[in-house]
Amino acid sequence: MKLASPPPQTFRFGAFEFDPRAGELRKQGLKLKIYGQPLEILGMLLARPGEVITREELQKKLWPGDTFVDFEHSLNAAINRLRAALDDSSETPRFVETLPRRGYRFIYSVNRAPAEILAPAAPHPRRWVAPLLLAVVPALLAVLWTLNIGGLQDRI
Repeated sequence: MKLASPPPQTFRFGAFEFDPRAGELRKQGLKLKIYGQPLEILGMLLARPGEVITREELQKKLWPGDTFVDFEHSLNAAINRLRAALDDSSETPRFVETLPRRGYRFIYSVNRAPAEILAPAAPHPRRWVAPLLLAVVPALLAVLWTLNIGGLQDRI
């Protein structure tokens, strides 16, 4: 008997929302430009908030045995990109705590919700203003010209 897999989860913490299925991190509804290993690390941390994710776990997941890479440099770079996206720091962490020579831990409270229940993020209010003006202003001028309201045709 095969068990049904749990519905995909979306993680919310602070002003952030992480959708692992879409591979997107959003802050106040706006998609952040972060991808690849930093997002994979975030997904691992959010799946087990408060628990230590060891450096060995990260290495096995992100850099398989047949991959040749400077692991220390690559992991540090990925963690730094993640912290930059979260506006976090290693000195005073709000989200990602470093446990020297052991690993990392997500220390902020995480809310989980099935992905299909979450409402889509509302578009940023300023994103629709310019397209709306570009559509409405010429149409309004055409109507005024056609109806000759205010004697526009007479003045030209």
